[in-house]
Amino acid sequence: MGQAAVGSPMAGDGAAVGEGKQRRIEAAAARLDEGAARREAAALLGGAGQDVNGVAAGTRYRLTAQVRVSDTSESVVVGVNMVDEFGANVAQEAVQITSTAFSLASVEVTAPPTAVKALVYIWKNAGTGHAFLDELVFTTLSDSAPAPGGSLVLNGGFESGLEGWDNWGNASAVTGQSSSGA
Repeated sequence: MGQAAVGSPMAGDGAAVGEGKQRRIEAAAARLDEGAARREAAALLGGAGQDVNGVAAGTRYRLTAQVRVSDTSESVVVGVNMVDEFGANVAQEAVQITSTAFSLASVEVTAPPTAVKALVYIWKNAGTGHAFLDELVFTTLSDSAPAPGGSLVLNGGFESGLEGWDNWGNASAVTGQSSSGA
């Protein structure tokens, strides 16, 4: 599987997009504010997100991903914001990870009646380390069979670089940090 990484854009960290299944995202200079990405001048923080349109009111959704940080002083948040037609958050669930070994992050959220889309995201606050995300899957809990490719999110393994993801600043896809070793 591919992988996403978020953190400081350190020199020599390998920002080129390569072939293969191991990918990561590096992001800096962005901020998640009430469910919307807002560019900021501050460096060393960032993330990436993807809108999933057409969520169904009353439906329960699950987001899972393999996540780790490069240093125990760092943390990363993986979450889902349910968003209404005006762009306001109407529900939010997130999990914070501080482990340096890949750990399963899992959150569940029910789409409120006014939700029209979900914003699936990874977010890392300021720091010199990185956060890594791999094997991201977002699906309904009522699905007996997952969506094609196993997820409602496109490119949740980052095999196609950042395709389908909103780059909230300085994000790039590179090889080398897959949770599965594939």
